[in-house]
Amino acid sequence: MFYYRFQEDEETEVLNRRCIWESRAARPHAVALELTRRAIRLVSSACQSVGGEEGIVDYAALAAAAEFRELAFATGELQNVDLGGMTPPQRLSFWINVYNLLCLHARIVCGPPTTRWRRWTFFSRAQYEIAGMQFSLDEIEHGILRGNQTPPSSFFRPLGRNDPKAQYVFTDVDPRVHFALTCGVRSDPILRVFDADSVGDELLTAAHAYCSTRVEIDITAR
Repeated sequence: MFYYRFQEDEETEVLNRRCIWESRAARPHAVALELTRRAIRLVSSACQSVGGEEGIVDYAALAAAAEFRELAFATGELQNVDLGGMTPPQRLSFWINVYNLLCLHARIVCGPPTTRWRRWTFFSRAQYEIAGMQFSLDEIEHGILRGNQTPPSSFFRPLGRNDPKAQYVFTDVDPRVHFALTCGVRSDPILRVFDADSVGDELLTAAHAYCSTRVEIDITAR
């Protein structure tokens, strides 16, 4: 049995604190895996054809869906996960899945960013509480998965030297993560689930799929 208390009235950008998770959490990579599977089923149910294009997500329909509310509460389990003891594949799959989940969650709750200011702040303001710490999209992508590199339009690394979140930074960066992270725009890779047992093969599949459908090479151009 899971226990939580509601905090619907709190104004917060930490999107998984609509409830306080008071039960013991499962292993982090397993939690993120199941949440992402649920998110993909949810998105599939809300896709529609707009102007002849398939796969357009109806975020308004998602926001009103009971299944989304259930998923949003379930993300509270991330508050209590223990990030220690994961293998490298487990760490990689966990952070990819959490990034994609958080980005989708933020677009549903806040709506897709439509102004320059909202696009600039979207990736720093949307956050999840994970293992008692608050992680933004920028911190997950550029801080952890990219080895604490400076994000575009910024002069600073996401994680400072004394930041406790810096212990999760990848020192051996896999560049294929760029084919796995999706922000919900048309040019992004499709939303996938990444399993620790096969994350290497899944990243390769994602890279091949993206390059074969989104990349064109003009061998005559210089």
